[in-house]
Amino acid sequence: MIRNPLYRQDEIVRLCFDKSVLHLGFILHDQWRESLAEDNWLHTQIMAASRRVVGVDFLRSEIDAIREAVGCECYAGDVMRLEEIELNEVFDVIVCGELIEHVESARDLLDGLKRFCHRETLIVVTTPNPWDRKWIGNTKGGIPEKVWLNPEHVVWYSMQTLRNLLERCGYEVTRADYYFEAARKLDKSLRGFARWHWLAKRLARRIVTYPQCQPGLFFVTRPRFNVPIDK
Repeated sequence: MIRNPLYRQDEIVRLCFDKSVLHLGFILHDQWRESLAEDNWLHTQIMAASRRVVGVDFLRSEIDAIREAVGCECYAGDVMRLEEIELNEVFDVIVCGELIEHVESARDLLDGLKRFCHRETLIVVTTPNPWDRKWIGNTKGGIPEKVWLNPEHVVWYSMQTLRNLLERCGYEVTRADYYFEAARKLDKSLRGFARWHWLAKRLARRIVTYPQCQPGLFFVTRPRFNVPIDK
């Protein structure tokens, strides 16, 4: 049973509180407008909590629209070529949420991050868990991976393989957890059976899910070397 679930989005926002933040892959595909309308877009939640946030994403076509919609500082760029981005500063927190599974060369991404780090910079890396009970259920049910896999994903990481990757790329892992689904708020309009049914479903998911079969991995890490001394 999952007694104290870690909610990915809420925990990222907490770690960004009153910090300077670099948010990589921040646009969330083409879903940002919907998430913004529902007040559930991670980037604007980080904006509200942090001292300053800068976004970087390869979706150049959306950058101008986002600047106009939310007034944030953001750059178009390839996270595997971070040296080409005209941004020369360091940050307290770097968020790489649901990103590393999209890139062909994780080392290029992780090496490129170091120029934005000071000695106390925290890098948050989250990624789907290949042992999520949903994926295991699909596999046992004979559903081909191409049916349910995000077509933009090119790699899976397990808890141990992601730790191995980070350490080989010169990072110290300070935290490695599993995250559960988003902490959705109870609809206050629900009454009677509908209310209890909603609560029972959430409790049931926590009861039947083994800790290692939660939806994703949540890592916090920092570079071990080649970083500036001063902020």
